[in-house]
Amino acid sequence: MHSNHEYAFQFAGKTFTPNGQVEVPDVEAHNRAIEEQEIAALKEHPERVFLYVKPYSHLQPFERGTADVTTWLGTVLTSGASLGPRVSNGRLHSYRRAVGCMLFDCEYVGWHYESAGNYCRLRRAKVKPICAECREPIGRRRFVTADDGAVFHSTCWNTK
Repeated sequence: MHSNHEYAFQFAGKTFTPNGQVEVPDVEAHNRAIEEQEIAALKEHPERVFLYVKPYSHLQPFERGTADVTTWLGTVLTSGASLGPRVSNGRLHSYRRAVGCMLFDCEYVGWHYESAGNYCRLRRAKVKPICAECREPIGRRRFVTADDGAVFHSTCWNTK
């Protein structure tokens, strides 16, 4: 059975999706329609996404870098995603890198499974409160909540 929500590819004169052989008259048009649906769904800021990473250069194991995050067809969704150093998954020759990026004004974090291909699994990042004084994210630093609900770094609060 053919799903209208899966990319298709051609091999040896036949057309396939992840679920097997299908009849798709125009694979390119079909894939563009799937990509448009995927991008529309990303604009709704889903909790978890599955996308692809294209590093700007070959990275050494302990080197950090940047990359484009793309759809399966290669359409760039965001540039300058940060890549952390390579870490072992605990299996021989199995590696991953941390990924952080903004997709349609929403922060995502996750893993690029470097040894398995160019895909990444991302999740929406937790929202960090913003200091009402300096406008920087609070992070792990100590903070104070004012009577009106505004949040301040403790260092910003002490200067008031």
